[in-house]
Amino acid sequence: GDRWNLMAAHQENFRQEYDRAMITDRPELDLNLGTTTVDINFEQRSQRNPNGTFGVTAQRQANVWDGSRFFIPNYTSLMLGAYAMERFSLGMTNLEAGVRYDYRNLLTYRNQNNQLSETRRDFNNLSATLSVNRRLGNHWRWLANLAFAWRPPTVNELYVNGLHHGTANFEIGDPGLKSEKALNLSTQLRYERDSSFSFDLTLYSNRIGDFINLVPSLPPTLTLRGAYPTFRFIQTDARLTGLDLSLTKDLTSALQTSFKSSILLPRDIRNRTWLQQMPAQRLEADLTWFFKTGHPKTSYLTLNGLAVTRQTLVPEPMNDYLPPPPGYFIMNLEFATLLHIKEKHLTFGISMYNLLNHSYRDYMNRFRYYNDETGRNLVMRVKIPF
Repeated sequence: GDRWNLMAAHQENFRQEYDRAMITDRPELDLNLGTTTVDINFEQRSQRNPNGTFGVTAQRQANVWDGSRFFIPNYTSLMLGAYAMERFSLGMTNLEAGVRYDYRNLLTYRNQNNQLSETRRDFNNLSATLSVNRRLGNHWRWLANLAFAWRPPTVNELYVNGLHHGTANFEIGDPGLKSEKALNLSTQLRYERDSSFSFDLTLYSNRIGDFINLVPSLPPTLTLRGAYPTFRFIQTDARLTGLDLSLTKDLTSALQTSFKSSILLPRDIRNRTWLQQMPAQRLEADLTWFFKTGHPKTSYLTLNGLAVTRQTLVPEPMNDYLPPPPGYFIMNLEFATLLHIKEKHLTFGISMYNLLNHSYRDYMNRFRYYNDETGRNLVMRVKIPF
């Protein structure tokens, strides 16, 4: 029952950005990013106890840029990793433990005033996780997870210095950034009687040392094309504490309701204040009507309501170009059905987002400095299997 797995992949991304002024026919920013990934692992798939997975992984990435506007430098990145994970079954309790080692090398290349320079950064660290999954009676299940993780800074967090057209902001990196190191503790209580009712409550606390955050930096950057809000990558120590709650209940054989809530308390430990650019509290509810067809629950109509509060957990005094926008409530409507055409099962769907055409702005969208969110938006889709 054991087996070896080999996964190899390559992806090429091309991105060209043109300025509205069109000074030349060439793009102002021309990026070519290539990524190659290889993963080899061995799975113990028999009924033995314990059983696990062991593997190695490698990734190489190279970026070449051209154009009259600098955003990120040319670079090559090499990542090597080895990991092992074991699973134990002890009656009503399942245990899972894993450990991983990663090494990452980053080489960046610059040509400034016809002077070629090369900068090398090396990162390495261990990650580990331990999780418990215990059944409590016939329907309840308790899960807990303790994990240590790390993340090296990305090339844009280190070296970006230019206008980000995608958000109409000027971004500035910090070459001195260190790796993030996180200790995460989460616990989850889940109830599943059958498909007619489910309940899920998750509590978590994530302590992140040297947390990398993109925050507003006043004043705005003045360019030949105007003034742009400026954002800088900084580091601090953070604690992200919160809960996620979801509940689904069948009211009748054709009517189902669901409820989801997310609460986050983002704390900047180093500066004894709140973190910037963090999601506000949100509450979401659905009411779904399933039509009687030959395939149960394949044709339905869903009315969705989403409420997001104003983000009040921000540093004082405020260091931002605009205060957080007011909270908002929007409604969405979705219809989907399964069609049978010449022995094919086609899925057709139509969705109406922001059904009431409400005018609002979201704190996490950096376009909020300029524009409202999208108004009423109609989306149609067809899924055709081959």
